[in-house]
Amino acid sequence: MLDLQELNDKKIKITYADQIEKTVYKPFFYKHLRNLKQAKNSQEFLNLFDSIEYQRALDYVLWLLGRTAYSTQQLRSKLKEKCISQETQDAVLQKCLNYGYIQDEDIAKAHMRRELLKGYGPRLMIPKLSFKLGISKEALSEIFASEDFSDELETGRQKIIAKIQRKGSSSYEIKAHLIKRGFDY
Repeated sequence: MLDLQELNDKKIKITYADQIEKTVYKPFFYKHLRNLKQAKNSQEFLNLFDSIEYQRALDYVLWLLGRTAYSTQQLRSKLKEKCISQETQDAVLQKCLNYGYIQDEDIAKAHMRRELLKGYGPRLMIPKLSFKLGISKEALSEIFASEDFSDELETGRQKIIAKIQRKGSSSYEIKAHLIKRGFDY
């Protein structure tokens, strides 16, 4: 009734009654596969599989969040790597959002501060963070406009200027470098 086929060293294809097929991440599910053998029919198999998948995904997300802060999109990507279904991803992430475990805006602000202090201006930083965090450029621009980053912005700008001046560069080269780093001169 239950057939397990290894696709590679990381993935297993589970077939139940030659009708239902599920592909799972082997290290993530392997200990729980024996529970699926208890299913008496297709509906019970699906319910049991969904329950195990949800619990494993929730445990994994909470473990990740216990280590460091992640954006919703970063967590979605990590769940997708583990072959978690879209419905389960949505349910787990929604539960974490409801409990306040995921704060995309706070994560974005922290990353913005860090990038500004490294010497990246807003024009370079926003697209970079949009790609990294999976938050839209518009949302990041709104966060940047609503928050006061003037100290970090000025510190980053002064850091770049000091670095270029040590090389004995002209004011034109300083302006060019600031623009290249995403600052408005």
